[in-house]
Amino acid sequence: KAYYWSQDSKKISFLRFDDSKVPMFTLCNADGIHGEIEVQHYPKPGDPNPDVKLGVVNIKSAKVTWIDNTINKGDYIAWPMFTPGSEALLYQKMNRHQDTLQVMFVDLENSTPKEIYRETQKTWVEFLDDLTLLENEEGFLIRSEVEGWHHIYRYDLNGNLKNKVTNGEWSVKDIAMVDEETKIIYFHATKEKSTEKHLYKVRFSGKELEKLTEGEGTHNCVVIPNGQYFFDRFSSCNNPPKLVLYNLFDENKKIIADSKTQIMNDYKFGKVEMFTIPTEDGYNLPAKWFLPSDFDESKKYPIIFSVYGGPGTELVSNSFPRRGLGNFYLAQNGIIVMEIDNRGAGHFGKKGKDEMHRKLGTWEIDDLVSAVKWLKKKSFIDTLKIAISGGSYGGYTASMALARAGEYFKYGIAKYSVTDWRLYDNFYSERFMDTPEENPDGYEYASVMNHAQNYNGGMLITHGTMDDNVHMQNTIQLIDVLENLDKDFELMIYPNQRHGIRYPKYPHSMKLDVKFWFANLLGK
Repeated sequence: KAYYWSQDSKKISFLRFDDSKVPMFTLCNADGIHGEIEVQHYPKPGDPNPDVKLGVVNIKSAKVTWIDNTINKGDYIAWPMFTPGSEALLYQKMNRHQDTLQVMFVDLENSTPKEIYRETQKTWVEFLDDLTLLENEEGFLIRSEVEGWHHIYRYDLNGNLKNKVTNGEWSVKDIAMVDEETKIIYFHATKEKSTEKHLYKVRFSGKELEKLTEGEGTHNCVVIPNGQYFFDRFSSCNNPPKLVLYNLFDENKKIIADSKTQIMNDYKFGKVEMFTIPTEDGYNLPAKWFLPSDFDESKKYPIIFSVYGGPGTELVSNSFPRRGLGNFYLAQNGIIVMEIDNRGAGHFGKKGKDEMHRKLGTWEIDDLVSAVKWLKKKSFIDTLKIAISGGSYGGYTASMALARAGEYFKYGIAKYSVTDWRLYDNFYSERFMDTPEENPDGYEYASVMNHAQNYNGGMLITHGTMDDNVHMQNTIQLIDVLENLDKDFELMIYPNQRHGIRYPKYPHSMKLDVKFWFANLLGK
């Protein structure tokens, strides 16, 4: 979103983009007789960024006041936010190198911005998407990872730190609600376990921290503005979501809805277990697997790793699957499905993520190899049928595992994958890799194509032709190399699909996956 209304509805802050120096990328729609061309400005790593100006327009007079610009700097501006009286504006700036973040304050009467917060990290910083302005005491709250774990800090509008609200080797996931009258902050966090999420409350001072949700699992809550009630949508590995209403005043609760229907009792769902897998250098990687309902340790089972792998994105949680029952279906047919997070997923704070800096494609695969080595010691794993699957960044992880670690992974499905970070957008890629000029060796090593000679299994590759996020160019360049190396693979193209395969083609995609797994892992 690039425009924001003031609370008094008299002003709009907005961002003006000049994309004229940003390179173009062309997408081809093959419909009709002559087809259609779709062209977009898409800056890839090292490319020029748009010139951006932040302005405020007065609705009545139509006068525009320019606040800040990034002309010839390539910096980023985001999240303009009016103060409660609509007389001043806060916004965030980040340098192109993405290691320094500023929060700027500007009184709209003099329009000279001043810095009220600065954060610098040795690897990368991220925008403060939970910055919360306080009306009664003229200050703000932020959720930052500056000291290694996401925690809440309280500042005044002059940039002075009043106090650190939360602390410890755990992460605040988001600020759910702030009650200024009682000076209480409601937030979600992983204080108990990194694979669980609960709702907590704490005073502005940092005192009287209290967990509000009950039961092991993942809780996603909505707090009513007066703080008397909250809704809790929660689930765990073996229990589908329930919606519960809590009354904080009398501690009563009421189940509003339960997604577990009677028909589920007619099916033999596989058992889901959570555990950790150790690495040689001291990490205990969170993992969970879906086992067949008639699991027998004396038998041999193929196994599929379901992965994502991107920095700061956790896949493994004590929660019921959000996207259907596919993993249970595969388990029902005799295939173990396992989810695992690498050291950079977020369970280990910024320390784990920082290890991925300038080295994408390294720890994602090395940690997976540690997991395979651990699995090979289990008598019930068919070590000749270890597979991997993922989409987007998960597609990158899957294809990179098949290429870099072909002796460990035999089969895989890679969907709408990044295959070379020089082909993806610069904001995301440069955050973790810097520019290709600054990190040429890192980009070379991170390219799937540069490891393709080690691929020696079976892979299904899928992509949508109109993917404007991860361009199909990534897949085209990968299959070009695989063909030149005389490697076997399967390819399915989905016309006019963007990023991800959606209806009406989604059922075809899901059935294709199942056929691939059944043929290669079950021989049927």
